[in-house]
Amino acid sequence: MNKPTLLSRIQGCLLGVRIGDAMGVPWEMYARDQIMEETGGKGVTGFQNSKNRRFEEMRDLALGEISDDTIFTDVVVRSLIRCKGFDLGDSAREHLAAFEGPIFGMGRATRSGLQSLKEGRDPLTPAPDMKPGKGSGNGVIMKVSGLALFHAVTHGPFSDGFKREPLFMQVMQLGRMTHPDPRASLAAYAVARIIATVLHDPVPSPGVSPSKYDWHVDGLLGDLAQEITHIEDGLMYGVSQFSDDPLSWRLGRLSVDGDALVYDREALRKEIGTACFALESGPFAIGTFLLNPTNFKSGVLEAINAGGDTDSNASIVGALIGANCGAEAIPQDWIRFNPKFQEAFGLGEALCKAALTT
Repeated sequence: MNKPTLLSRIQGCLLGVRIGDAMGVPWEMYARDQIMEETGGKGVTGFQNSKNRRFEEMRDLALGEISDDTIFTDVVVRSLIRCKGFDLGDSAREHLAAFEGPIFGMGRATRSGLQSLKEGRDPLTPAPDMKPGKGSGNGVIMKVSGLALFHAVTHGPFSDGFKREPLFMQVMQLGRMTHPDPRASLAAYAVARIIATVLHDPVPSPGVSPSKYDWHVDGLLGDLAQEITHIEDGLMYGVSQFSDDPLSWRLGRLSVDGDALVYDREALRKEIGTACFALESGPFAIGTFLLNPTNFKSGVLEAINAGGDTDSNASIVGALIGANCGAEAIPQDWIRFNPKFQEAFGLGEALCKAALTT
């Protein structure tokens, strides 16, 4: 297979969001043992329905239908295309337009944040605080792929002087618009940073060149964990309030010498977690991606069969692997399963063109 083009990686990322989202919808909030019991120990192997979807609003959705993960990813992408860059006000208007229609699977923080925007809150004003422990869900992580892709195209590879601060600030602004807990946005930035990195410097297959893979993963995780630690400590970008339950600890656990979770699927699932909490989903998705950097099918199914927030986790993993390997790495029968998935090709092309002409 030829090396994927930049356009293919962008399209692969947006396809990954759609396919992971749609495939994970029927199993959202199932525990792993429940998935295994219902599938006779085989696990989910493709587009298939659970016997009883956990969320009533999603029970009548056709198999292969998308949820909020894809809808809000597209919201951000369309705004980037129209404005040829990030514009919080325009993105907020696009969010509110989508909010008027049916959106399946939307979390409480997103719903509350958009409702307050509808009532007149300025998008630059952070979303109102919720109860302690709330407002830190996956609603930011699931929609930042477009920001990462656009930024990577306009700024080039990290090794060529990639400017990280603008991407961080954009993710924080977008995130705080709906999620009051800044950890949700920080976890989203960690995922966005990985997407932006692999778009130009993909992670190799662990089976083809183990030593090259180990070196690549160690550098990627080490650099990310260090940056996140500095952000949490208020040493980068002038943002603090990240002291409680630090994301850096979980990222560090992915790459600790001797018992690195990035080499242990079961330990990754059990120790990091798979729930709809950004500090679980972000590191879990990154770890699952690094276990399957060039195998789209394996990575997405692994994210679903781990249980928990299956649609968001699988969409994040799908975005990461798609950006790493391009659209060619995604099974054709999965791409064709729902005609809506094809929209990723046109959106990806428009996003790439807008970024290249900025």
